[in-house]
Amino acid sequence: MIHYRRQFGFSLIEVMLATGILGVGLVLIAMVFPVGIKLTSITTERTIGAIAADEAFAKIRLWGFPKAENWPNQTSVEFLQLLNTLPGWSAVDLSWKEFLYESDEGSDRQRVYHWSALCRKLSDNEVQVTVFVTRKVAPNIQFRSSEIDTEPLPDDENQPWPSPVTLPLRYEGNPKELKIVTLLWGDEYDFFSAGTVLVDDRSGRLYYVQETQDKNGDGLRETLVLREPYVPPEAGDNFWFWVIPPGIGSPRNPVVTVRQAVLPIQPQP
Repeated sequence: MIHYRRQFGFSLIEVMLATGILGVGLVLIAMVFPVGIKLTSITTERTIGAIAADEAFAKIRLWGFPKAENWPNQTSVEFLQLLNTLPGWSAVDLSWKEFLYESDEGSDRQRVYHWSALCRKLSDNEVQVTVFVTRKVAPNIQFRSSEIDTEPLPDDENQPWPSPVTLPLRYEGNPKELKIVTLLWGDEYDFFSAGTVLVDDRSGRLYYVQETQDKNGDGLRETLVLREPYVPPEAGDNFWFWVIPPGIGSPRNPVVTVRQAVLPIQPQP
C-alpha cells in the first residue's frame, strides 16, 4: 500500500492577512518616531527657555536699574530702553551678544535663542520684570520694531530679533474675550494664535490666548478668547497690551517661555 504524506502550508489568504497585519504594525511604529522627536524638541526647548530666563534675571540684577525718579513716564518699559539710560551704557541694541543664548562671544555657532524684558516699577525699591525667551525661526527673518509707526518700516529698519510691541485691545464685557479694533501695523490679526502671551501694560498680568475667532463673519479673526478671565481697570475701553508678534511673513509664534520676577532697585552711585 502506498502512503502519501500530507503537505501543510499557508494559503494565499493567510499570507495576505499576515502581510496586512505586519504592514499596519510597521506604520504604527513609524508614526511613533515623529511624535518622539517632537516631544524631545519641546522638552529641550523648555529647558533652554528656563535656563535662558534665569540667566536674563541674573544679568538684569547685575546691570541694575535707573534711580526711581529717572524712570520714563510709562506703565511698562523695555529693559533695553532703561539700560541705555544708565551711566556708561549707550547704543545697546537687540543684537548685543548678551541678549543671545548662548552669549559666549568665542562660540562660532549660530544663535537662535534670544531674550528681552519688560519692567514695571512697583515702588521706589522694587520692579516687576517680565522676561521673554524667543527663538529665531529662520536666519534672515525680520521682526517688527517696538516703535509704533502707521507705515510699514523698510526691511533694514526692522528688528533682527523678536521684541515686545504694544497695541490696543478692546474689552467689551465678556471676561474671557478681547477684540482687535485698531490696526497700527495692518496685520495685527496674524499676531495672535493659540498660546500667544499678552502682558497687560497697566497691571503687568499675563494672559494666554486660547484661540482666535471670527465673530463678525468677515474672515478676520478679531476676537481673542483668553484662557483666564481678564481683569480690566475700566470696562468698555481700549487697553494696551504687550505681545511678541511673529516674524514678518512667518506664522510661527517665536516665544519659547515667559517668566516674571520681582527684583530690587539697587541704589545707584
